Formats: sequence, structure tokens, C-alpha cells
Amino acid sequence: AGAALHACRAFPFEVAAAMREHGGDVGTALLTAFSRTEDCWNSWAHLAGDDSGATAQVCVIVEDRVGGQRAQLYVANAGDCRCIISRTGKALQVSHDHTASDKEEAERVVAAGGEVRAARDGSMRVGGVIEVTRSIGDRLLKPLGLSSVPQIHQVELEETDEFLVMASDGIWGWLSNQDVVDKVATTVKHVDFGPKRIVSEAFEAGSDDNMTAIVVYLKPAPSIRISSAN
Repeated sequence: AGAALHACRAFPFEVAAAMREHGGDVGTALLTAFSRTEDCWNSWAHLAGDDSGATAQVCVIVEDRVGGQRAQLYVANAGDCRCIISRTGKALQVSHDHTASDKEEAERVVAAGGEVRAARDGSMRVGGVIEVTRSIGDRLLKPLGLSSVPQIHQVELEETDEFLVMASDGIWGWLSNQDVVDKVATTVKHVDFGPKRIVSEAFEAGSDDNMTAIVVYLKPAPSIRISSAN
């Protein structure tokens, strides 16, 4: 919990500071923000004896208000959170899940000197302990091959993009990408209602994992007429 709280509080400031330092190089700014967030947490965690960790995902939308180019979406991901876009009503996955069952991630862990092996439940885990391969914190597991370096994805936003969803694996383990898009699309476009719908649907489907969801609407919501009956 400690690492998650730290990341939540630190990233807005670290990303803003890194963006000022690196100008238009958004990818480098995001790498810098993750590195500083990791280093700051580990310095404190070492003194406090806190071994917690957290997956992390940051999205940045950059608009070209002078040149007229389309807006760019940058997604920095470390762990098994996922980001998707609703494009013409169809789910487009932007990020990549970092788990030990992924071939490329397993190879990266082994190349870093760690190992991937099956746990008692049959799931592949780093050192047989943890399923994710990238995170903030988890300082005692970093020697096993865990990394805090995010994978950066860049997507050009289109006119048909309606909203994006960022959510933890407690959602994606129970709802498909398209399920989430369909449910958000049929929910009142409000900053609270979309995420609450996603979390409640995953819970009803049987999820007992940590569930976090954010919905970012990319277009203004149409005016909604509210009437009351006395």
C-alpha cells in the first residue's frame, strides 16, 4: 500500500517537472518521472522497512494547437495495468501487460539475471513469487529481475476516439477490452459513473482482486436534459 500511495502522489509532480526539463521529448520525460519516483520511494522504504510495491501507468495527451497536427497519446506502463481506447466503438489496446507468463517479459527477466518458474497454483511468477515483471517498489524482489522501467507507447488520436480507460488487472481478469468499452459507452458520461460501472461489473463477475479504473472522455458529453416530476 505504501508504494501505491507514494506513486499516486508523486507522479503528477514528477511528470510535470520532467516535461519542463525535457521539453517536447515526452518519452524521455516519462522515463525520468518513473526513475525518480522509484528512487525516491526506495530511499524512504529502505529506512522504513517497507517492502511493498505497485504497478503504475501514466497517460499524457499532447495537443499541437499551432501546427494543427492530431493529438498524441503517450502511455507509460510498468506492470499489469492496461490502457485501451474506444475507437468507433471498438476496443483498441494501447499498453502491454507485463507478466511472467509473457514470453518477451520472461526473457527480459532471465537476461537480467532472474528466473521465471511456476508457482503452486501453476501461474508463472518471477522467482516463483510475483506475477508482474515491472513495478514501483518491491525492493527485495528487484534482484530477481523485476524492473521499474516503463514501456512507452505512442498513439495518434483520431476523430473517432471517444474515451480511454486505464484499469488494474482486477478489472481485466474478468472483463474483456470490448466488454469495458461497451459498458462505458452505455453509461452516462460522467467522471464518476464510468469507472464505477466498470468496477461494479467486475465485482459482480467475481473479481476479488484490487480494482481501480479511470475513464478519460476525449469528446465533450452531449447536453443532457434532466427533468423532474413533482
